[in-house]
Amino acid sequence: MRSLFLSLLAFPSLALLGGCVPPVDHPSLAPRPIEDAAREAFRSPSRAHLEAGPIVADPVIEAKVAALAQAARAGTGETDRAIEAARQLVDVVSGSHATPGSEAWVSAEQAVSRAEASRNMLVQRLADLDRLRIDLGGAAPAALDTALAELGAVDARQRAALAELGGRLSPP
Repeated sequence: MRSLFLSLLAFPSLALLGGCVPPVDHPSLAPRPIEDAAREAFRSPSRAHLEAGPIVADPVIEAKVAALAQAARAGTGETDRAIEAARQLVDVVSGSHATPGSEAWVSAEQAVSRAEASRNMLVQRLADLDRLRIDLGGAAPAALDTALAELGAVDARQRAALAELGGRLSPP
């Protein structure tokens, strides 16, 4: 009982001690003038640096775009054939109601994995083209945007086909 009484007295006295401490000049948390200037610049950026002039054709960049796009296209036929082979095996497994882990099921899963692995060249070249687009900013040639759109559509089609096959192989 006595310890409870002492702790009840100690707490208010500690709170009163805070009033005995001399004021300390702590830094203010209010925004500094430089922060206000930066905030204002962020709100209304100058558009001058965003407006690119006419894009001058650069044969080196256009050759690089063409080479990357061609390398990406080179593997798409192989991937499409691998997806079709995987589709045939998945159809067999789905039609026969093979159990997960059976030899037919594993063969179908391996075929889907091979099809996914064959997309490597396309995915890497798309990343290279995307990196080039970022590096060039507003000065990217139209051929780069065309290649990205074309190969992006191929990538989306292949990913959708593989997702569908993988979904059909998922155990119920």
